[in-house]
This record gives sequence, C-alpha cells and structure tokens, in this order.
Amino acid sequence: MQEYLEIIITPDGKVRVETFGIKGSECEKLAEKVRLLLQARTEEVVRKPEYYESVQVDVDVGVTGQTVRPTRRSG
Repeated sequence: MQEYLEIIITPDGKVRVETFGIKGSECEKLAEKVRLLLQARTEEVVRKPEYYESVQVDVDVGVTGQTVRPTRRSG
C-alpha cells in the first residue's frame, strides 16, 4: 500500500489529518508536524489498525578503523 496523508480543512477552520499505509507511531509523528505547521490544536486522536502493526527497520552499522571482537560469556 502506498504511504500518504490527507489533510482536510473544513469551512469552520478545523483541521483533520489522516494517514494511510503508515505503520506504527510514524503516523502520529507526521500528523504532529502538520499540526505544528498549521498551528492547529489536537482535539481527537483516532488510531487506525496500522498504528498497532510492527515496523521493520533496516539498520546499517559500520565501524571504521576499529577491530571488533566478540566477547565471551562465562557460564
């Protein structure tokens, strides 16, 4: 599913931000950035099922100029 957010501003000035396809707390982080940008206040937070889905994070760690040796556990 494509990740995107929809911003709706009603005639009475209320702002609604809805995310689609964004998993975990990332959706709340994006909505908060929009809220701050528009200087709107949060009245209600509705968490969709995607919020509770786990997010896969790929981490690439590089060590330069160091020798890394595994530690031994006694026991």
